[in-house]
Amino acid sequence: MPRKRVIPVVAEPTETCKSCKCGWFVEMEDSAVWFCRLNPPTVTYDMEDRMQVSTFPVVAADQWCSHFAPLLNS
Repeated sequence: MPRKRVIPVVAEPTETCKSCKCGWFVEMEDSAVWFCRLNPPTVTYDMEDRMQVSTFPVVAADQWCSHFAPLLNS
């Protein structure tokens, strides 16, 4: 009888924005923000300054946008 193949379960996902080469980390005064540079910038309207602003999409460090590109240490 053939043995069943066991696939180990990884406790923490490795394909996240934190480990992607397109993830861009910005630390601000009161918080930290991750931007996804792989997706195109979006245009938003800043109501406080009354002007249009273009920014990359904000993501959480543990999210995944399905366009993961591994961060290489070379």
